[in-house]
Amino acid sequence: MFELIDEKKRQLDQKRPLPTHTLRSIREHLIVNWTYHSNAIEGNTLTLSETKVALEGITIGGKTIKEHLEVINHKEAILYVEDIVRRQEPLSEWQIKSIHRLILKGIQDDFAGIYRKENVLISGANIPPDALQVPLAMEQFIQWYDNESEQLHPVAPKRQWCIATL
Repeated sequence: MFELIDEKKRQLDQKRPLPTHTLRSIREHLIVNWTYHSNAIEGNTLTLSETKVALEGITIGGKTIKEHLEVINHKEAILYVEDIVRRQEPLSEWQIKSIHRLILKGIQDDFAGIYRKENVLISGANIPPDALQVPLAMEQFIQWYDNESEQLHPVAPKRQWCIATL
């Protein structure tokens, strides 16, 4: 499978540089779709087209402020991650907490950017670490990322680290 992906990447690289309007269109499409699907998983009821409109700054009648903030915050988090990548900064625990803070800004400010203090269950998923183990688990994740992640193919599953860790 990785050989096919690598071949597709070579084909794409041969077409570079892509026209500016093409890059802008691809980026906008990815932001809208990534935001919609990420929020839908969490129960946000905005449709794909409503998500696009909300990202343009228009409020949707009959939808909660929380749903609008989830969309806006998700885009801000994407822009922050893009900035980290552009500056070629190594991944850090502080950055992960900052992304979490951006996602929850104005929604759950008391929990934004801090590790959870209670245990959680995620329907249909592995049981996340006990709340008391989260700081150590995140420290171990960053150590693993720093020492081992470069050895994997870029699209290989990095490890089964649970997002619910925070």
